[in-house]
Amino acid sequence: MQAFSRKRFSRPGIVVAILFIIGLMIGNFALFYHNRSSLLKSQRVKGQVDEVVKRFEGLWGLVQIGDLGIRGYLLIKDAKMKVPLNEALRDYPRKFDELEQLLTEQGFDVARMATYKKQYVSKMNETIVLERLRSEDRLEEALAILKKDSGYELWRVFAPFQKQLAAFEEGLRDQAERDYQASLRNTLALQIILLLVSVPVLMVVIHRLRQSEKRRRDLFAQLNHSSQRYVFHPEAESGPGLNEQKIIAELIANLQKAADFIQNITRGNYEVQWLGLNAANQSLNTATLAGELVGMREQMKKVKEEDGRRLWANEGLARFSDRLRTQQEDLGEQLSGFLAELIKYVQANQGAVFVVKEEPGGERVLEMRACYAYGRKKFVSRTVYPGEGLVGQAYREKDVIFLTDVPEDYLQITSGLGQARPNSVLIVPLVHGEGVVGVLELASFQVFQEYEVDFIRKLLEGLASALVTAGVNEQTRSLLAESRQQGEVMRAQEEELRQNTEELFASQEAMSARNQVLERRSKELLTSQEAMSARNQVLERRIAELER
Repeated sequence: MQAFSRKRFSRPGIVVAILFIIGLMIGNFALFYHNRSSLLKSQRVKGQVDEVVKRFEGLWGLVQIGDLGIRGYLLIKDAKMKVPLNEALRDYPRKFDELEQLLTEQGFDVARMATYKKQYVSKMNETIVLERLRSEDRLEEALAILKKDSGYELWRVFAPFQKQLAAFEEGLRDQAERDYQASLRNTLALQIILLLVSVPVLMVVIHRLRQSEKRRRDLFAQLNHSSQRYVFHPEAESGPGLNEQKIIAELIANLQKAADFIQNITRGNYEVQWLGLNAANQSLNTATLAGELVGMREQMKKVKEEDGRRLWANEGLARFSDRLRTQQEDLGEQLSGFLAELIKYVQANQGAVFVVKEEPGGERVLEMRACYAYGRKKFVSRTVYPGEGLVGQAYREKDVIFLTDVPEDYLQITSGLGQARPNSVLIVPLVHGEGVVGVLELASFQVFQEYEVDFIRKLLEGLASALVTAGVNEQTRSLLAESRQQGEVMRAQEEELRQNTEELFASQEAMSARNQVLERRSKELLTSQEAMSARNQVLERRIAELER
């Protein structure tokens, strides 16, 4: 048997076997080459179909990105909002050219997409117009164009053309699939033969898998690095053996945090926090998405606070302007009401208003005309001379005095709960023109903010004008009273003169010379009375005008 085997597989048989194997290998190689060409062709067709679909959907995605970018820019006028729009405007012409080239290679009539391309370009040009209108602060015109919803018109053209293109591409894909299946059948025999040499192929596959695994690890490492660089960087560094699923989970979680953060900002919640961001990793996130969103939140919070302060000041000026326009007979009562409302509005604790008063000797002093402390009106009498204390100093220097380090014994008025030192004192002169007509003193347990001081200074300009007007009114009323008193005296003198005149007329014959003198005196008195009456009428008209 052994001899037979040796004979059967003798040298000629081995040669024939080798030649047969070589021929078979050559035939298999030829068949393999043919099947491989068919397979590559089928895959190339499918790849072209996938590429056409991808580019067509990419074009639609660009117009959506452009629309989203212009809407964001219309909402928030920030150059960062235009980045998606600018990228879409930059890329879509090239994308159209590439798509048309692919369709031409497939034998598709690109003229069939002319209507869709025209509508698409019109939509993208519209975003340029909207951007220009928003840059010129013509928001209403931009919104009017946006309301026309040209995107719907684009969709009406897009949908039918998409169906046509999908049907064409599906036909190419089906034909490629049929060719591919035929190639598989032809390759089956080749695969049986190649099974004999599968070990080397398997080694190659193993080598390729190892390379792919390495590339995948590198990809995830780069993904983790990019996530920490551009999205959020935690305090701890990720080790080389970080789980890939954990990398994806952290990236998704950070993107969800960003979405939730933005939603809270759009709802007006400026106290929202980025979970995981702390003092230890804050420096690592100055340029990340988390850091930028936190910075945007702080900026929007600052804008909201400034708007609130501006609204608070405007409402206060309007409220106190109405009060100052209401004239009262008693200046002290008017100042007390004004002071009480001001203390409540700025949340102070106590205050006083000093008004300039001229002494009989011509010396000017500051007299306390209103005092309010701890929710009650105080009846305190106090006179301050120019330069005396902080009130007198503010009067003399015509400037604001603001104290945050208040001495223990500075204020003498205490509450019913015991003495408590305020944390800040504000003294503001009431300047009218080049002069000072009074001084306001406020004390508070809270430190007055800069915007509150500015509000009080503006408000006191109106109070100073009101004090000047009240002084003029009081002086006018005094002159009118004096004029009326003089009129009464003149009328008494006139009555006396009339009686004397009657007596003189009775003895006219005996006293003609004296009568002439009395007549002249009577005429002079009558002239003086007429002048006084005219003066009274002028004063009465002036008072009526001031009261109006």
